[in-house]
Amino acid sequence: MFIGMLPAQALAIAEQIRETVAGLEVSTADERLRFTISIGVAVWVPDALDDKLSFSKAADEALYKAKAMGRNRVCSAPIEPVTV
Repeated sequence: MFIGMLPAQALAIAEQIRETVAGLEVSTADERLRFTISIGVAVWVPDALDDKLSFSKAADEALYKAKAMGRNRVCSAPIEPVTV
């Protein structure tokens, strides 16, 4: 979850994390292990009336979407318009 960040910034950071993890490799006596990571991104501009549980749920749903699409990917929750 990224709080107080623009959606494009949050997605870029999440993608950098995914790429870094994908580049990791651990060698054992028998094999080389590679890693993947799926990341769900939700962006939230804090407001006194906001429901933090809804924000957390949006990030969780984005994570499950990433896993369902084949893992090792970044997906974002729908971006809700900010009302002033």
